[in-house]
Amino acid sequence: MESSLLFWGLTLIFGLPILTVGLEEAIKYLERKRNPLASFLHQIRRYLLPLLIVLLLLQQVFELENDQLTVQIVRTLTSLSVVFVLLSLMNALVTTGEKQKSWQIHVPNLLFQTTRAAIIAIVALYTIAFIWGFNLSRVAATLGVGSLVIALALQDTLSNLVSGFLLIIERPIKVNDWIVINDIKGKVIDINWRSVRIRDLKNDVFIIPNGSIAKDKFINSTLENPYSEHSLSLIFSYQDPPNRVKPILKKAVLAAEGVQSVLVRVFEFKEYGVEYAIYYVMLDSTSISKGRDAVLSRIYYAIKRHHLTIPYPCQTLYHVNSCDIEREDSQQEIAEFLHSLSYFKNLDSSLIDELSTYAIIYYYGMGENIVKIGEMEEGLYIIRDGLVKLTVEDFKGQEKEVLRLGEGEFFGEMSLLPKRTNSTVNVTVINDVKIIFINEKSAEDLMEDNRKLALVMNQFIEERNRMINQAKQTPDLPSSEVNSITV
Repeated sequence: MESSLLFWGLTLIFGLPILTVGLEEAIKYLERKRNPLASFLHQIRRYLLPLLIVLLLLQQVFELENDQLTVQIVRTLTSLSVVFVLLSLMNALVTTGEKQKSWQIHVPNLLFQTTRAAIIAIVALYTIAFIWGFNLSRVAATLGVGSLVIALALQDTLSNLVSGFLLIIERPIKVNDWIVINDIKGKVIDINWRSVRIRDLKNDVFIIPNGSIAKDKFINSTLENPYSEHSLSLIFSYQDPPNRVKPILKKAVLAAEGVQSVLVRVFEFKEYGVEYAIYYVMLDSTSISKGRDAVLSRIYYAIKRHHLTIPYPCQTLYHVNSCDIEREDSQQEIAEFLHSLSYFKNLDSSLIDELSTYAIIYYYGMGENIVKIGEMEEGLYIIRDGLVKLTVEDFKGQEKEVLRLGEGEFFGEMSLLPKRTNSTVNVTVINDVKIIFINEKSAEDLMEDNRKLALVMNQFIEERNRMINQAKQTPDLPSSEVNSITV
């Protein structure tokens, strides 16, 4: 008796401080690592450990029996703390969303909630039967008489619950799938014990009971192909004809990462402009927010590049005048910049001024492809601001960078050649660029009238061909085989 009391006394005196300090250090370490298990240990230290100490004192030191009211109350509180601790452990180990740690287990939300309910029920039954001594068999017999009535009253609820379990087991749909049911088409955002939540393209959320999912026919579009459909609308001025606007928008959206197809339609005539509806299909692996950001970014630069007008309501006259002023400013800027370029220094001043009237300022955003391998170059591109890179495919079919071009440098030289060929390089924007574009006809006229400039351009072309061939790891072509500007 005395030895047992001594043992538990020493345990409380020495073991408790060591255990408390150890838990505290472990909690701080896990919190620094942002580990979900920190909350689990915190629940043990805050709730379970104090109650276990009190229960140990009552039973081992004061020798109180289990059937005494004080012990029953403490054991009941201990059972409640066990529930909190187990739920905290489950929250750390199991997740229904994205994993924070690689060791976490991903489960459907319905299974997660059911397991939580099972933990609570098991601990509650243990408390009632073994701590307070209630005979559960008699309770079950009593409830059996009214079970049929309860089942009928909860028929719809039980149907949804059972259907939810079947959806998890059979898995005809899962979160992020695109389905069509009862004329509702949308993306599954949640599956719980009662219903399935679907968000459509308008961001409206529909709550459909699991029973309806089990009874009605539905189409899972994701099983057919891993794509998702999206839409947006934009309004442009009546001065921009649809046959010009639609190809620009289509090309811009197709350039966004993950977009597979695009459809652009005139949707409605507003008081202040023409509304266009844009429908596009993306790989479902691309998140909605990231995909929309990429599409809108491409559209922004296309609008700026092609000088399309998004009108303010009832203020279209302001835009007509501002475009004329902006055009005059851009021509002056182009002329001043062209005069500063070394390869144009031998040109007559009046010729540069005339050339600037045919030049256009284009804007491209980071990641856009200005020129692609195999496409015909439309003219000469002179970089006003920003940075681009030229890449080719080597003999292994891998993309390889040739060089980077900045302010004052140019590309699109293939458009200057008498025998025009498709581009042999990709030109991709590294930093947002401002381009002075000179169309093919103007560039050709410029070469024909200026022998010295043609010689300079030939040197540029030969040097760039050499770099391209070197990047491809192929021998340089003999000078006689290089397509040159006629001098």
